Amino acid sequence: MKIAFTGSIFFNQKIGGISRYYVNLVSQLNLNNVDAKIFAPLNKNLYLKELHKKYKTSNYLSRFPESKILYFINESLSNLCINSSKPDIVHETYYSKNIEKLKGYKKVVTIYDFMRIIQNLKLMKKIIQSNLQIILYVFQKKRSKTL
Repeated sequence: MKIAFTGSIFFNQKIGGISRYYVNLVSQLNLNNVDAKIFAPLNKNLYLKELHKKYKTSNYLSRFPESKILYFINESLSNLCINSSKPDIVHETYYSKNIEKLKGYKKVVTIYDFMRIIQNLKLMKKIIQSNLQIILYVFQKKRSKTL
């Protein structure tokens, strides 16, 4: 089995739990005869820097500016590398729409932190409740004027 891991988290994170998890996962998979590789053409991640080169396609840059153009270039290069390796499975390492561009592969996405989703749901609930209160207030005012 051949598994390709996208480089999304390694582009965004210098160090952290998620990137450490993926580096360890790829190492362990390869020790257990699974062909796993991380495709992170441009990255600033210190854990990935230490991973053996046969388990990654990677160019470490100690720092680079946050740029949508650079992000697009990195995602495009990652897709080219992944497509040329012809994996059985593509595992997205962080929240990215890039996975949609990779056609013809089984895909895996791991969600680590529901706090963003929960916070957004709570915010949506507050907005709906406040709008509902405004609508009810306006409705009651109009109704009281007609009576």
